Amino acid sequence: MTSFKKWIDVREEHVVRAGGEEELAKTRRMIEAYVHAWHLAERRRNGGLTQSDVAEKMGVTKMRVSQIENGDVTSVEGAGPLH
Repeated sequence: MTSFKKWIDVREEHVVRAGGEEELAKTRRMIEAYVHAWHLAERRRNGGLTQSDVAEKMGVTKMRVSQIENGDVTSVEGAGPLH
């Protein structure tokens, strides 16, 4: 038998340690922003694009693309789709 616990049995303790539901949600958003940032950077590099190329396609500045790729922002509001 394994010693793994079910999430439902440990979730409440985890939420308390995280500082509550709101803090847990904030941490989740931060992690998701870093994952999205990594994916953007990977897709850009794999496509042979520069940050300037991506910025132009998204309708944002190169600095904004850099911020997104570094996880310094959590949204790309106002940006168009990257094709």
